[in-house]
Parts: sequence; C-alpha cells; structure tokens
Amino acid sequence: MVDPLVDALDAIIATFCEDHGGFDYAMPMVRKQVEAVGMDFHRPTAKELEKFIEKLVGISTDMKGKDFARKERIKLISILRKAERGEPID
Repeated sequence: MVDPLVDALDAIIATFCEDHGGFDYAMPMVRKQVEAVGMDFHRPTAKELEKFIEKLVGISTDMKGKDFARKERIKLISILRKAERGEPID
C-alpha cells in the first residue's frame, strides 16, 4: 500500500504543474523546492509537505499574483489534509 502522503505529494505536484505551464515547464521549479525543503520523494512528512506547499505558493505569487496563489494554497493544503485523514484524493 502506498503511503497517503506520497499520494498527496504526487497530487500536489500534478496540480502545481497543471497550473504553471505543464510538467516540462514546472518540474524544474518543483525539484528545486523539494531540494530546498530536504524532502524525500518516497517518504515525505506532513511538515515537509506544508513547507513545500508554502514554497510553491511563493512561486505562484510571483508568477500569477496573490489572489491566484491564495486559491492555490487552499487547494494544495486541502490535498494534504485529505491524505492526513486517510480520505481519497480527488
């Protein structure tokens, strides 16, 4: 069985990439933030995911503005909270 936090990480990355020009364009930004947090793709913690989300939201703020970033933060945190509760991630 896959760790729910790994599923959350996958969903967070997919959501961010979809909102920021696709995987080819956004994945270098994602990788840089994973490294900055010191997170292991295969064993993320909830605390690391929270830090990761905040870093992604910072990028969103710079690229798309505060209103977009605020909405994206809500979306990404919702993914994490569902995983923490063991709920399916949409």
